[in-house]
Amino acid sequence: MKYIYKTICPKIKEESSFFECLNAIGILENCKWKTMFDSYIDVLHKYGNGPSEDEKNKKCLLKEMGYSFHDPKDYKGYALLKRGSHYYAFIHGILYGIINPEYLDPFEEYEMYIKDFHYDYQYNILKHENTSTSTFQYSNPNPNGNLSEDCSIRAISHSLNINWHEALDQIAIVAYKMNRIHLNHIEVIEKVLEINHFIKHKPLANVLNVYQFSKKIKDLQGPVLLYTGKNHITCLKKINGEYKIYDAWDCSRERAYAYFTLEKEEMEKGYLDRIVIHPVYKEGIIYKQEGNKVYVSFEDQDRILGLSWVLEHCDIIK
Repeated sequence: MKYIYKTICPKIKEESSFFECLNAIGILENCKWKTMFDSYIDVLHKYGNGPSEDEKNKKCLLKEMGYSFHDPKDYKGYALLKRGSHYYAFIHGILYGIINPEYLDPFEEYEMYIKDFHYDYQYNILKHENTSTSTFQYSNPNPNGNLSEDCSIRAISHSLNINWHEALDQIAIVAYKMNRIHLNHIEVIEKVLEINHFIKHKPLANVLNVYQFSKKIKDLQGPVLLYTGKNHITCLKKINGEYKIYDAWDCSRERAYAYFTLEKEEMEKGYLDRIVIHPVYKEGIIYKQEGNKVYVSFEDQDRILGLSWVLEHCDIIK
């Protein structure tokens, strides 16, 4: 076999097995990078995986693109080949990819995926119980109920009062512009927060856990995003004067690191002019806000509602 270097996105700097997989499929499908990136985002939308779950996302992507494992012996056509953690497009005896393999033969050393064969991979949806406490509110906006490596999507969803898909789209737009394949990269998440008028602050103290941190920030208003533990970001929201963790698991004992708050100008705007959708009252608009009360003009009449009640029972649209 002969090897030829080929990439559909020369701007990507990360060495990533998942990027190699996308790149190889793009070569086989004769697609531009934007098309393959959009296919990746579609897979995240459909399966609700975390952006860092490369192995799950590879399997789901192969399924959606119609590729399945096949015996590689003496195959001469088009196929996706894998050797170790590296992926190549195999076209009539030639390997195309971005990593030069240590050796090209024997052919049996490669795993092969060919399009249009039946693929019976079963995706298991994780089930989790509601374990809310006085300081933790169980809330998992993931469309499939998965507790996966999508903490950044959940945190942004909670903080902006948008659904999981909308949060994913915001992150994806920024990641594409920054030429990042890993949507959970710290530079991507912090840029999304910056665009949405959040300011980054240094940790309050090195010894605080998340529970202690929530008590220290009681004088703040609005959502707070917080780096906790190892590679996790969560959202805290103020309900009845106390900050509670809104997440799919309770991280109150984890260490509290840097955090993000809304700019003062954005805080002063509050929820004014936001559209509110309630299953009974239907659609309304917030025309006034006083502390923890909001005045909403619904189709039938104006109503004065508690902000915490609105956040819990209504969808709020920017």
